[in-house]
Amino acid sequence: MAFFILINNIFQIGIIEFYRGLYIKDISGWSMNHTIRAQDESGVIHTRQTFRAFVDATIPQTTELAIEFGEMQYFGALDFDIDQFMIYLLNRVDVIPLAIPTAIMLDMAAEELVANEGNDHFLNFSVYEGGGAFAALAPSDRFRAIILLEELRINLENLPFPYQNNPALVLSVTNSLNRITTMGYYSEWWGYGTTRLEEPDDRVLEYLPLSWEQVGYPRPSLGYRAFRRYLYEEFTE
Repeated sequence: MAFFILINNIFQIGIIEFYRGLYIKDISGWSMNHTIRAQDESGVIHTRQTFRAFVDATIPQTTELAIEFGEMQYFGALDFDIDQFMIYLLNRVDVIPLAIPTAIMLDMAAEELVANEGNDHFLNFSVYEGGGAFAALAPSDRFRAIILLEELRINLENLPFPYQNNPALVLSVTNSLNRITTMGYYSEWWGYGTTRLEEPDDRVLEYLPLSWEQVGYPRPSLGYRAFRRYLYEEFTE
């Protein structure tokens, strides 16, 4: 079973690497906000499905919280398109877009987990169709794959560029994934609606993000960043 999964994922990685080469070539000269669109136009859904699986495991829908605290607490990261936020951000933090190689790295960690029989549940490739081994893992097993990366218990030589033989970058990005998910979830990202993939200056807050309502955040005050001084009615030396 493990051998079959490895062969299947090696085949998928070959396809992803092929499209990655086309993708990098196609976006030369583009602004990075076209990253997600470029992937969709190229037919590459693997990256999107991988990050959908990641954010869903990190902040899932919670029926129990909705029952106890109200329906507003039900929504998870997928409801707010936080997978798009992760792809957008990872493709802007370096000269080289990192979303695709990061998705491949997550797959390779999942394959390592399966090869060593470290997963507690069977793989299911139908949940996130088009995804690889990482997306096929059960949510709890996805975190076990992440631990392999955090502890560098994976062959760094086999990782895709720029992670190959680069433990510092592997650790830096891996340790950031949870924070990026949480930051996106509680930010105004979802509230930008149809403008969320535009450049920051072109975005418009179309509606109040539900995550703000979850925590009772009233929205930014326009006066805060214009603060200059305190007002004194009386001053004594």
